[in-house]
Amino acid sequence: MLGSHPCWKQLIESSNIKFVPIGPDIDIEKEAAIIRGKNKNPMLSMLKTMNFVFDIIVESTGDVFEACKGMDLIVVSHAQMGATEAEVLGIPTVNVTIQPEMIPEKLKKKTFINRVIVQGFQKSLEEYKLPNSMIAIGSVPHSYLFDKCKMVIHHCGFGTSAATLIYGIPSIPVPHVLDQKGQSDMLIKLGVASDEIDGHNITEDKIISCIKDMELHYEERYQKVKQLSEKIRNEKGLEVAVRYISEII
Repeated sequence: MLGSHPCWKQLIESSNIKFVPIGPDIDIEKEAAIIRGKNKNPMLSMLKTMNFVFDIIVESTGDVFEACKGMDLIVVSHAQMGATEAEVLGIPTVNVTIQPEMIPEKLKKKTFINRVIVQGFQKSLEEYKLPNSMIAIGSVPHSYLFDKCKMVIHHCGFGTSAATLIYGIPSIPVPHVLDQKGQSDMLIKLGVASDEIDGHNITEDKIISCIKDMELHYEERYQKVKQLSEKIRNEKGLEVAVRYISEII
C-alpha cells in the first residue's frame, strides 16, 4: 500500500498498487503559484509558500496515522512523514532518504552546527564567496528564523536581544556601541549567553572560542532562555500595551 497526495491516485493504481490518499485533494502547485503571484517580495513569497505546504503536512498527520494502522512495516521518505506515527503504533520503519542526518538514531552524536546563516549584509557579501557551510539570506523575521537556529551571534541591539528572549534562543553577544553593552550584560547575567566579544576587537579565534563555550554550556542556557520565553509570552505584552494606549486615547 502506498499513501501520498490524491493527485497520484491514478498513476499509483495503474501499477496495481493499493493507494491511500493523504491530505486535501487540491492542486498544490496551482495554489502555491497563486500565493507567489500575490507577493512581489521573493523572500516573503517563499515564506508564505513554505507555510502553506507546512500547514498541509500538519493537517495530514491524521490521515497518515490512520493509514499506518495495522501495517507490518512503514517506509519513510525524506520528509519523515509516518515515522512518528509508526513509533506511536509500535511499527518498525525503513528510511529511504538522501538526508541520513534526518534518520533518528539512539545515542547518535549530535552535530552542533550544520550551517551558519548570515542575515543581511547583501551588498557587503556580493563579491565574497562564502564556504558551503555558510548561507547568506536577506530580511527574514526573527520569529521565523530563530526557531530554526541553535544560537545567535548578534550585536545586542534592543530588538534583536528582545527577540532572542521572546523566541528562546541563546546568544553570543558582540556589542559595538551605546546601549548594546547594556543588553549584552543583561543577557549574560540572565545566564542565556556566552561571554561577550568586543565588537571593536573581534577575531576568528574569539568567535570559535565562544562557540565552543556555548557547546559546553548549551543545554543549561537553552533551558533558561526557554523558561524566560514562556514567561514573556504569558505576559501578553502587546495586548497590555494596546490596552494602555487605548485607555489614554
